[in-house]
Amino acid sequence: ETHGCNVLKTTQTAPMRKRVLFVRHGEGEHNATGRWNSKRDPFLTAKGIAQASSLRGNTEFSDCQLLVVSPLSRAIQTALGAFGENPSCRVVLS
Repeated sequence: ETHGCNVLKTTQTAPMRKRVLFVRHGEGEHNATGRWNSKRDPFLTAKGIAQASSLRGNTEFSDCQLLVVSPLSRAIQTALGAFGENPSCRVVLS
C-alpha cells in the first residue's frame, strides 16, 4: 500500500548497536483527495488513524529510547496512534 504507515529500519553495527526506525504517516486528507497543495498541514483520514493505531504494541518499538516527530499534524497523529499519549521514551518535536 502506497499511503500506509510503513516502518523502515536500519541498524548500526557494533559497538553501539543502535536501531533507527522510520515511520511514515498514515493516509492524510491530501492522499485521499489527491489535492497535494490544498492544505499545508492536512490531518489524517479515518483510514490513516486506523493505520497508525495498528502500529500500537509493535515489538519493533518496545525498546524505544527517543521518538522524534515532525510538528505536522499528520505526523503527530501517527505518533499518538502508534505510541499513545504517554510513550515510554523521550519525545522530541522537530
